[in-house]
Amino acid sequence: MSSKFESNTEEGENLRSQALDQFREWITKHPKIKKCKTDDKFLLRFLRTKKFSVPGACELLENYLTLRKTLSHSFNNLDIERSEFQTILDFNGGFILKETDLKGRLVFYVDLGKLDMIKFSAVDFMRIANLFFESISLDERSQINGIVQVLNCNGLRLSSLIIWTPTTIKEFAQCWQQAFPIRYQKIYFVNVPSFAKSLLQVFLSFLSEKIRSRLSIVNGWDEVFEELGSSIFPKDIGGKAFSTELQEYTKKFVTQCREEVLDLISDIDIEVSDTKVNFGNSYDADLDAAIIANGWDEVFEELGSSIFPEEIGGKVPISELGEYTKKFVTQCREEVLDLISDIDIEVSDTKVNFGNSYDADLDAAIVGSFRKISVD
Repeated sequence: MSSKFESNTEEGENLRSQALDQFREWITKHPKIKKCKTDDKFLLRFLRTKKFSVPGACELLENYLTLRKTLSHSFNNLDIERSEFQTILDFNGGFILKETDLKGRLVFYVDLGKLDMIKFSAVDFMRIANLFFESISLDERSQINGIVQVLNCNGLRLSSLIIWTPTTIKEFAQCWQQAFPIRYQKIYFVNVPSFAKSLLQVFLSFLSEKIRSRLSIVNGWDEVFEELGSSIFPKDIGGKAFSTELQEYTKKFVTQCREEVLDLISDIDIEVSDTKVNFGNSYDADLDAAIIANGWDEVFEELGSSIFPEEIGGKVPISELGEYTKKFVTQCREEVLDLISDIDIEVSDTKVNFGNSYDADLDAAIVGSFRKISVD
């Protein structure tokens, strides 16, 4: 085992053996874990992510099992051979780069401008992301050195954002940072359009302070290339890699993990006693009111059933709801369109970080002065 491996993971033969024994004993004695893989390969993902802190690995595994159970709609059928996954790869929307960055870290590159999100639901994209993250977490390079995620927002369309709600953004954020045994070393959002920054702010509000401290929002590729190296990226953004080669490598990478990822459906299980599971950080009180429920009974009891479409047990024809919604939005059309010319702000820094009121350090990066705003 290389010295680089041991220095990055605090791993040695004795420590690894002792940690695995303690981890297995904890799993065996856990009253809620009904079934769990206990082979070295599976458990080492969690131990390495937590630098061989057994309590930390135990907490991460419990989060992982719980999220897979409560957000099962985002984890079922994570099969690279399904058409929606193949479509994303065919659009060159996401690559696991063939070469690591200058520090030996695996890089996951997503080109949001090439993804036709309107053809899919938010859950579809969460499942696609979860397939990638499951596959990446099986790679020893990500376990040892961590990963870097780069999101290219150039060409992102406003229509692509309508599939996301605060609830689905929250689910994605929590899966992204709490469920997977992955060490995020750096995250870049590149060339974020102005219309997407509010949605990004919502996403950032769900992230831990540690993750936010490793996230950069930048205009242009200079900083990314200086930190990671330019040659590993696709040619169309200034790199040297052919998109066709990256596409084939990514398909091969994920396909090699296919059986192991699919087997997780039957190999792990945990008892979750409450059908309402809220995920969030301590600064997320308002949106923690979002509830994941099984069935419509609780929804109808709380809100009333008659207002909902007939097809889910309500009393309103879907055609009437469609017409009302069109009328509702049409009434706002001129006011919404006028916003393009009625508001403007000058942003003096090329890097803009967004946070909530508990995020003073990141908020200090938002620098600007109002130039024009419509006041009624």
